[in-house]
Amino acid sequence: MAGDFKRSLAKMMGLDLYVEATSDDQLIQLTKNISSNTDFIHPLMCWDIASLHSVGVNMSTNENDLNSLQALTAKFGWATDFTFIKNEQSEAIVVTDATQTILWVNEGFTTMTGYEPSFAIGKKPKFLQGAETSSESRERIRNKLSSGIPFSDVVINYKKDKSPYKCLLKIYPIRNHQNEITAFMALERQVA
Repeated sequence: MAGDFKRSLAKMMGLDLYVEATSDDQLIQLTKNISSNTDFIHPLMCWDIASLHSVGVNMSTNENDLNSLQALTAKFGWATDFTFIKNEQSEAIVVTDATQTILWVNEGFTTMTGYEPSFAIGKKPKFLQGAETSSESRERIRNKLSSGIPFSDVVINYKKDKSPYKCLLKIYPIRNHQNEITAFMALERQVA
């Protein structure tokens, strides 16, 4: 009886791993605390959120990153306010000029890729690409960059040790006070 109930609860809520690890007594207590309205219960579709916290990845932008971006804003005369990135989840930040030459990377970039800022600055992000990086994704990103609006995409990149990883990019155009795009900022994180 309890096994059938566990399976139906697990199926209904997408909690099969959690439910299997609970005792029958714990499960009965748990069900007393669960509302009978299941209209808003959705199965857990991916472990990104849980895995980020379990491996200790810092997904919030730190003050040093914001201070560096503000210094770049003053240096290049940008009109973009970067405080919005406090709410973004990213491991790495890459800032390029309008020709996609890297101007600045944060410490998270080194942690994620293994490349030091001194290696990356002055290069185009193409050095992160490799055999599994599809020409379709490169073309998609080029087209989206020319649109002048923020966008997200996933690309296969390569770390310094040559291991591939899926990289979620959130790219934002950076504008000057004449509303011209003079740079781009990419918030990046590794995804499964």
